[in-house]
Amino acid sequence: YKTMKSIKTLGIIIVIISMITIIFTGCGEEKKAAVAAYNSECSRIEAEQATLEKSISDSQALIDSKEKPYDNSTIPALETAITDAKASIVEIPKKEGNAEKINALVNDKLKKISYTKANETLLSVKSELEDSIKIMKQVTNPSEAFVISRIKDIDTITGYSAVTEDNDPNGNLNKAGGYTAVIYFASSQIKEEDKLWLDGTIIENGTDGGGCIEVYATEDDAIKRRDYLAIFDGTRTASGTHTVVGTVLVRTSNCLTASQQKELEKKIIDNLTQLR
Repeated sequence: YKTMKSIKTLGIIIVIISMITIIFTGCGEEKKAAVAAYNSECSRIEAEQATLEKSISDSQALIDSKEKPYDNSTIPALETAITDAKASIVEIPKKEGNAEKINALVNDKLKKISYTKANETLLSVKSELEDSIKIMKQVTNPSEAFVISRIKDIDTITGYSAVTEDNDPNGNLNKAGGYTAVIYFASSQIKEEDKLWLDGTIIENGTDGGGCIEVYATEDDAIKRRDYLAIFDGTRTASGTHTVVGTVLVRTSNCLTASQQKELEKKIIDNLTQLR
């Protein structure tokens, strides 16, 4: 009898031990799975953060390069984007507690941490500054051929001619402070009564025949020329509009109406500053 009782007791103990083992084994597996999920999310976050930090570093290096953009507002815009990107980085919370707490941490916090959008935003603003720098280089002392390639398809421009040192009306080509290239162009919008006295070559008709593009080595030289022409604005000797784009002076004829001048000038500037 005692032997049977001992056997039963031993059986109960074995069952209890087995149940405890199963419970603890199950808990151990659950925690192992929770820790694995935690580590996986941490790896993702760390990889995204590394990518964002590189974008931050590259963006700051672009600003520090001091390269001049066409649109000066692109620099402070990138500075702001860098600041926002840095502020988005948070510390990864440490794992602690049982499987349930770790899973809650993963689902409620870690999965909500992502730097993908912040990185995309930063790269987009950085790209705008990069493009603006490219545009500025494009309109800094461009070649005669470049200017012609950008104005020849404008529908109201009917012809164009680049000056040489032999036929330059102002005699300033390649002189100190003077232009490095000048391209005069004719316009179909010139009024019929004005065409009666505009009967020479495109260069002889000058800016009055439609307009011209003057290219300078520096922005200061272009600005000095613009400011000189501005002295005659509103007078009988006014020569039309004159707008500086990089180191280029875009001029349109005084024989055009104000709206025609504005429209033509916009088309020219748009073409000169377009990245292709």
